Amino acid sequence: MSEEGRSHLVLQRAVSRPHLLNGYKWCMRVHVLESAAPSPAVYPDGATCFMHRQVIVLPHSRPYVQGDHAKSSWVQQIGKGHPKPMLLEDADPDMYHILLPRLQEIVAKTIKA
Repeated sequence: MSEEGRSHLVLQRAVSRPHLLNGYKWCMRVHVLESAAPSPAVYPDGATCFMHRQVIVLPHSRPYVQGDHAKSSWVQQIGKGHPKPMLLEDADPDMYHILLPRLQEIVAKTIKA
């Protein structure tokens, strides 16, 4: 792989027991808007941040099987033959109610950093 190709990689430790949705690993997309304050009187901290409550779930292209090292069960891609994106609250309402406050906390800490 070229130097340029390696610059676009993300490496992370695999989750040993991933939470599956209908047998698939998945990624989530959370939309956040950070805005500069129009005046210190409106937002004394100088900015504000909004997180959209609809979290998008992007299932991987094939069901997850422990020990399967096929790229399509580990990497999420959009394209022909891939499951359609869905909202987390529709896919797994219990997980949505657990994750939403945690996501809001992560966003708040990230913005402050």
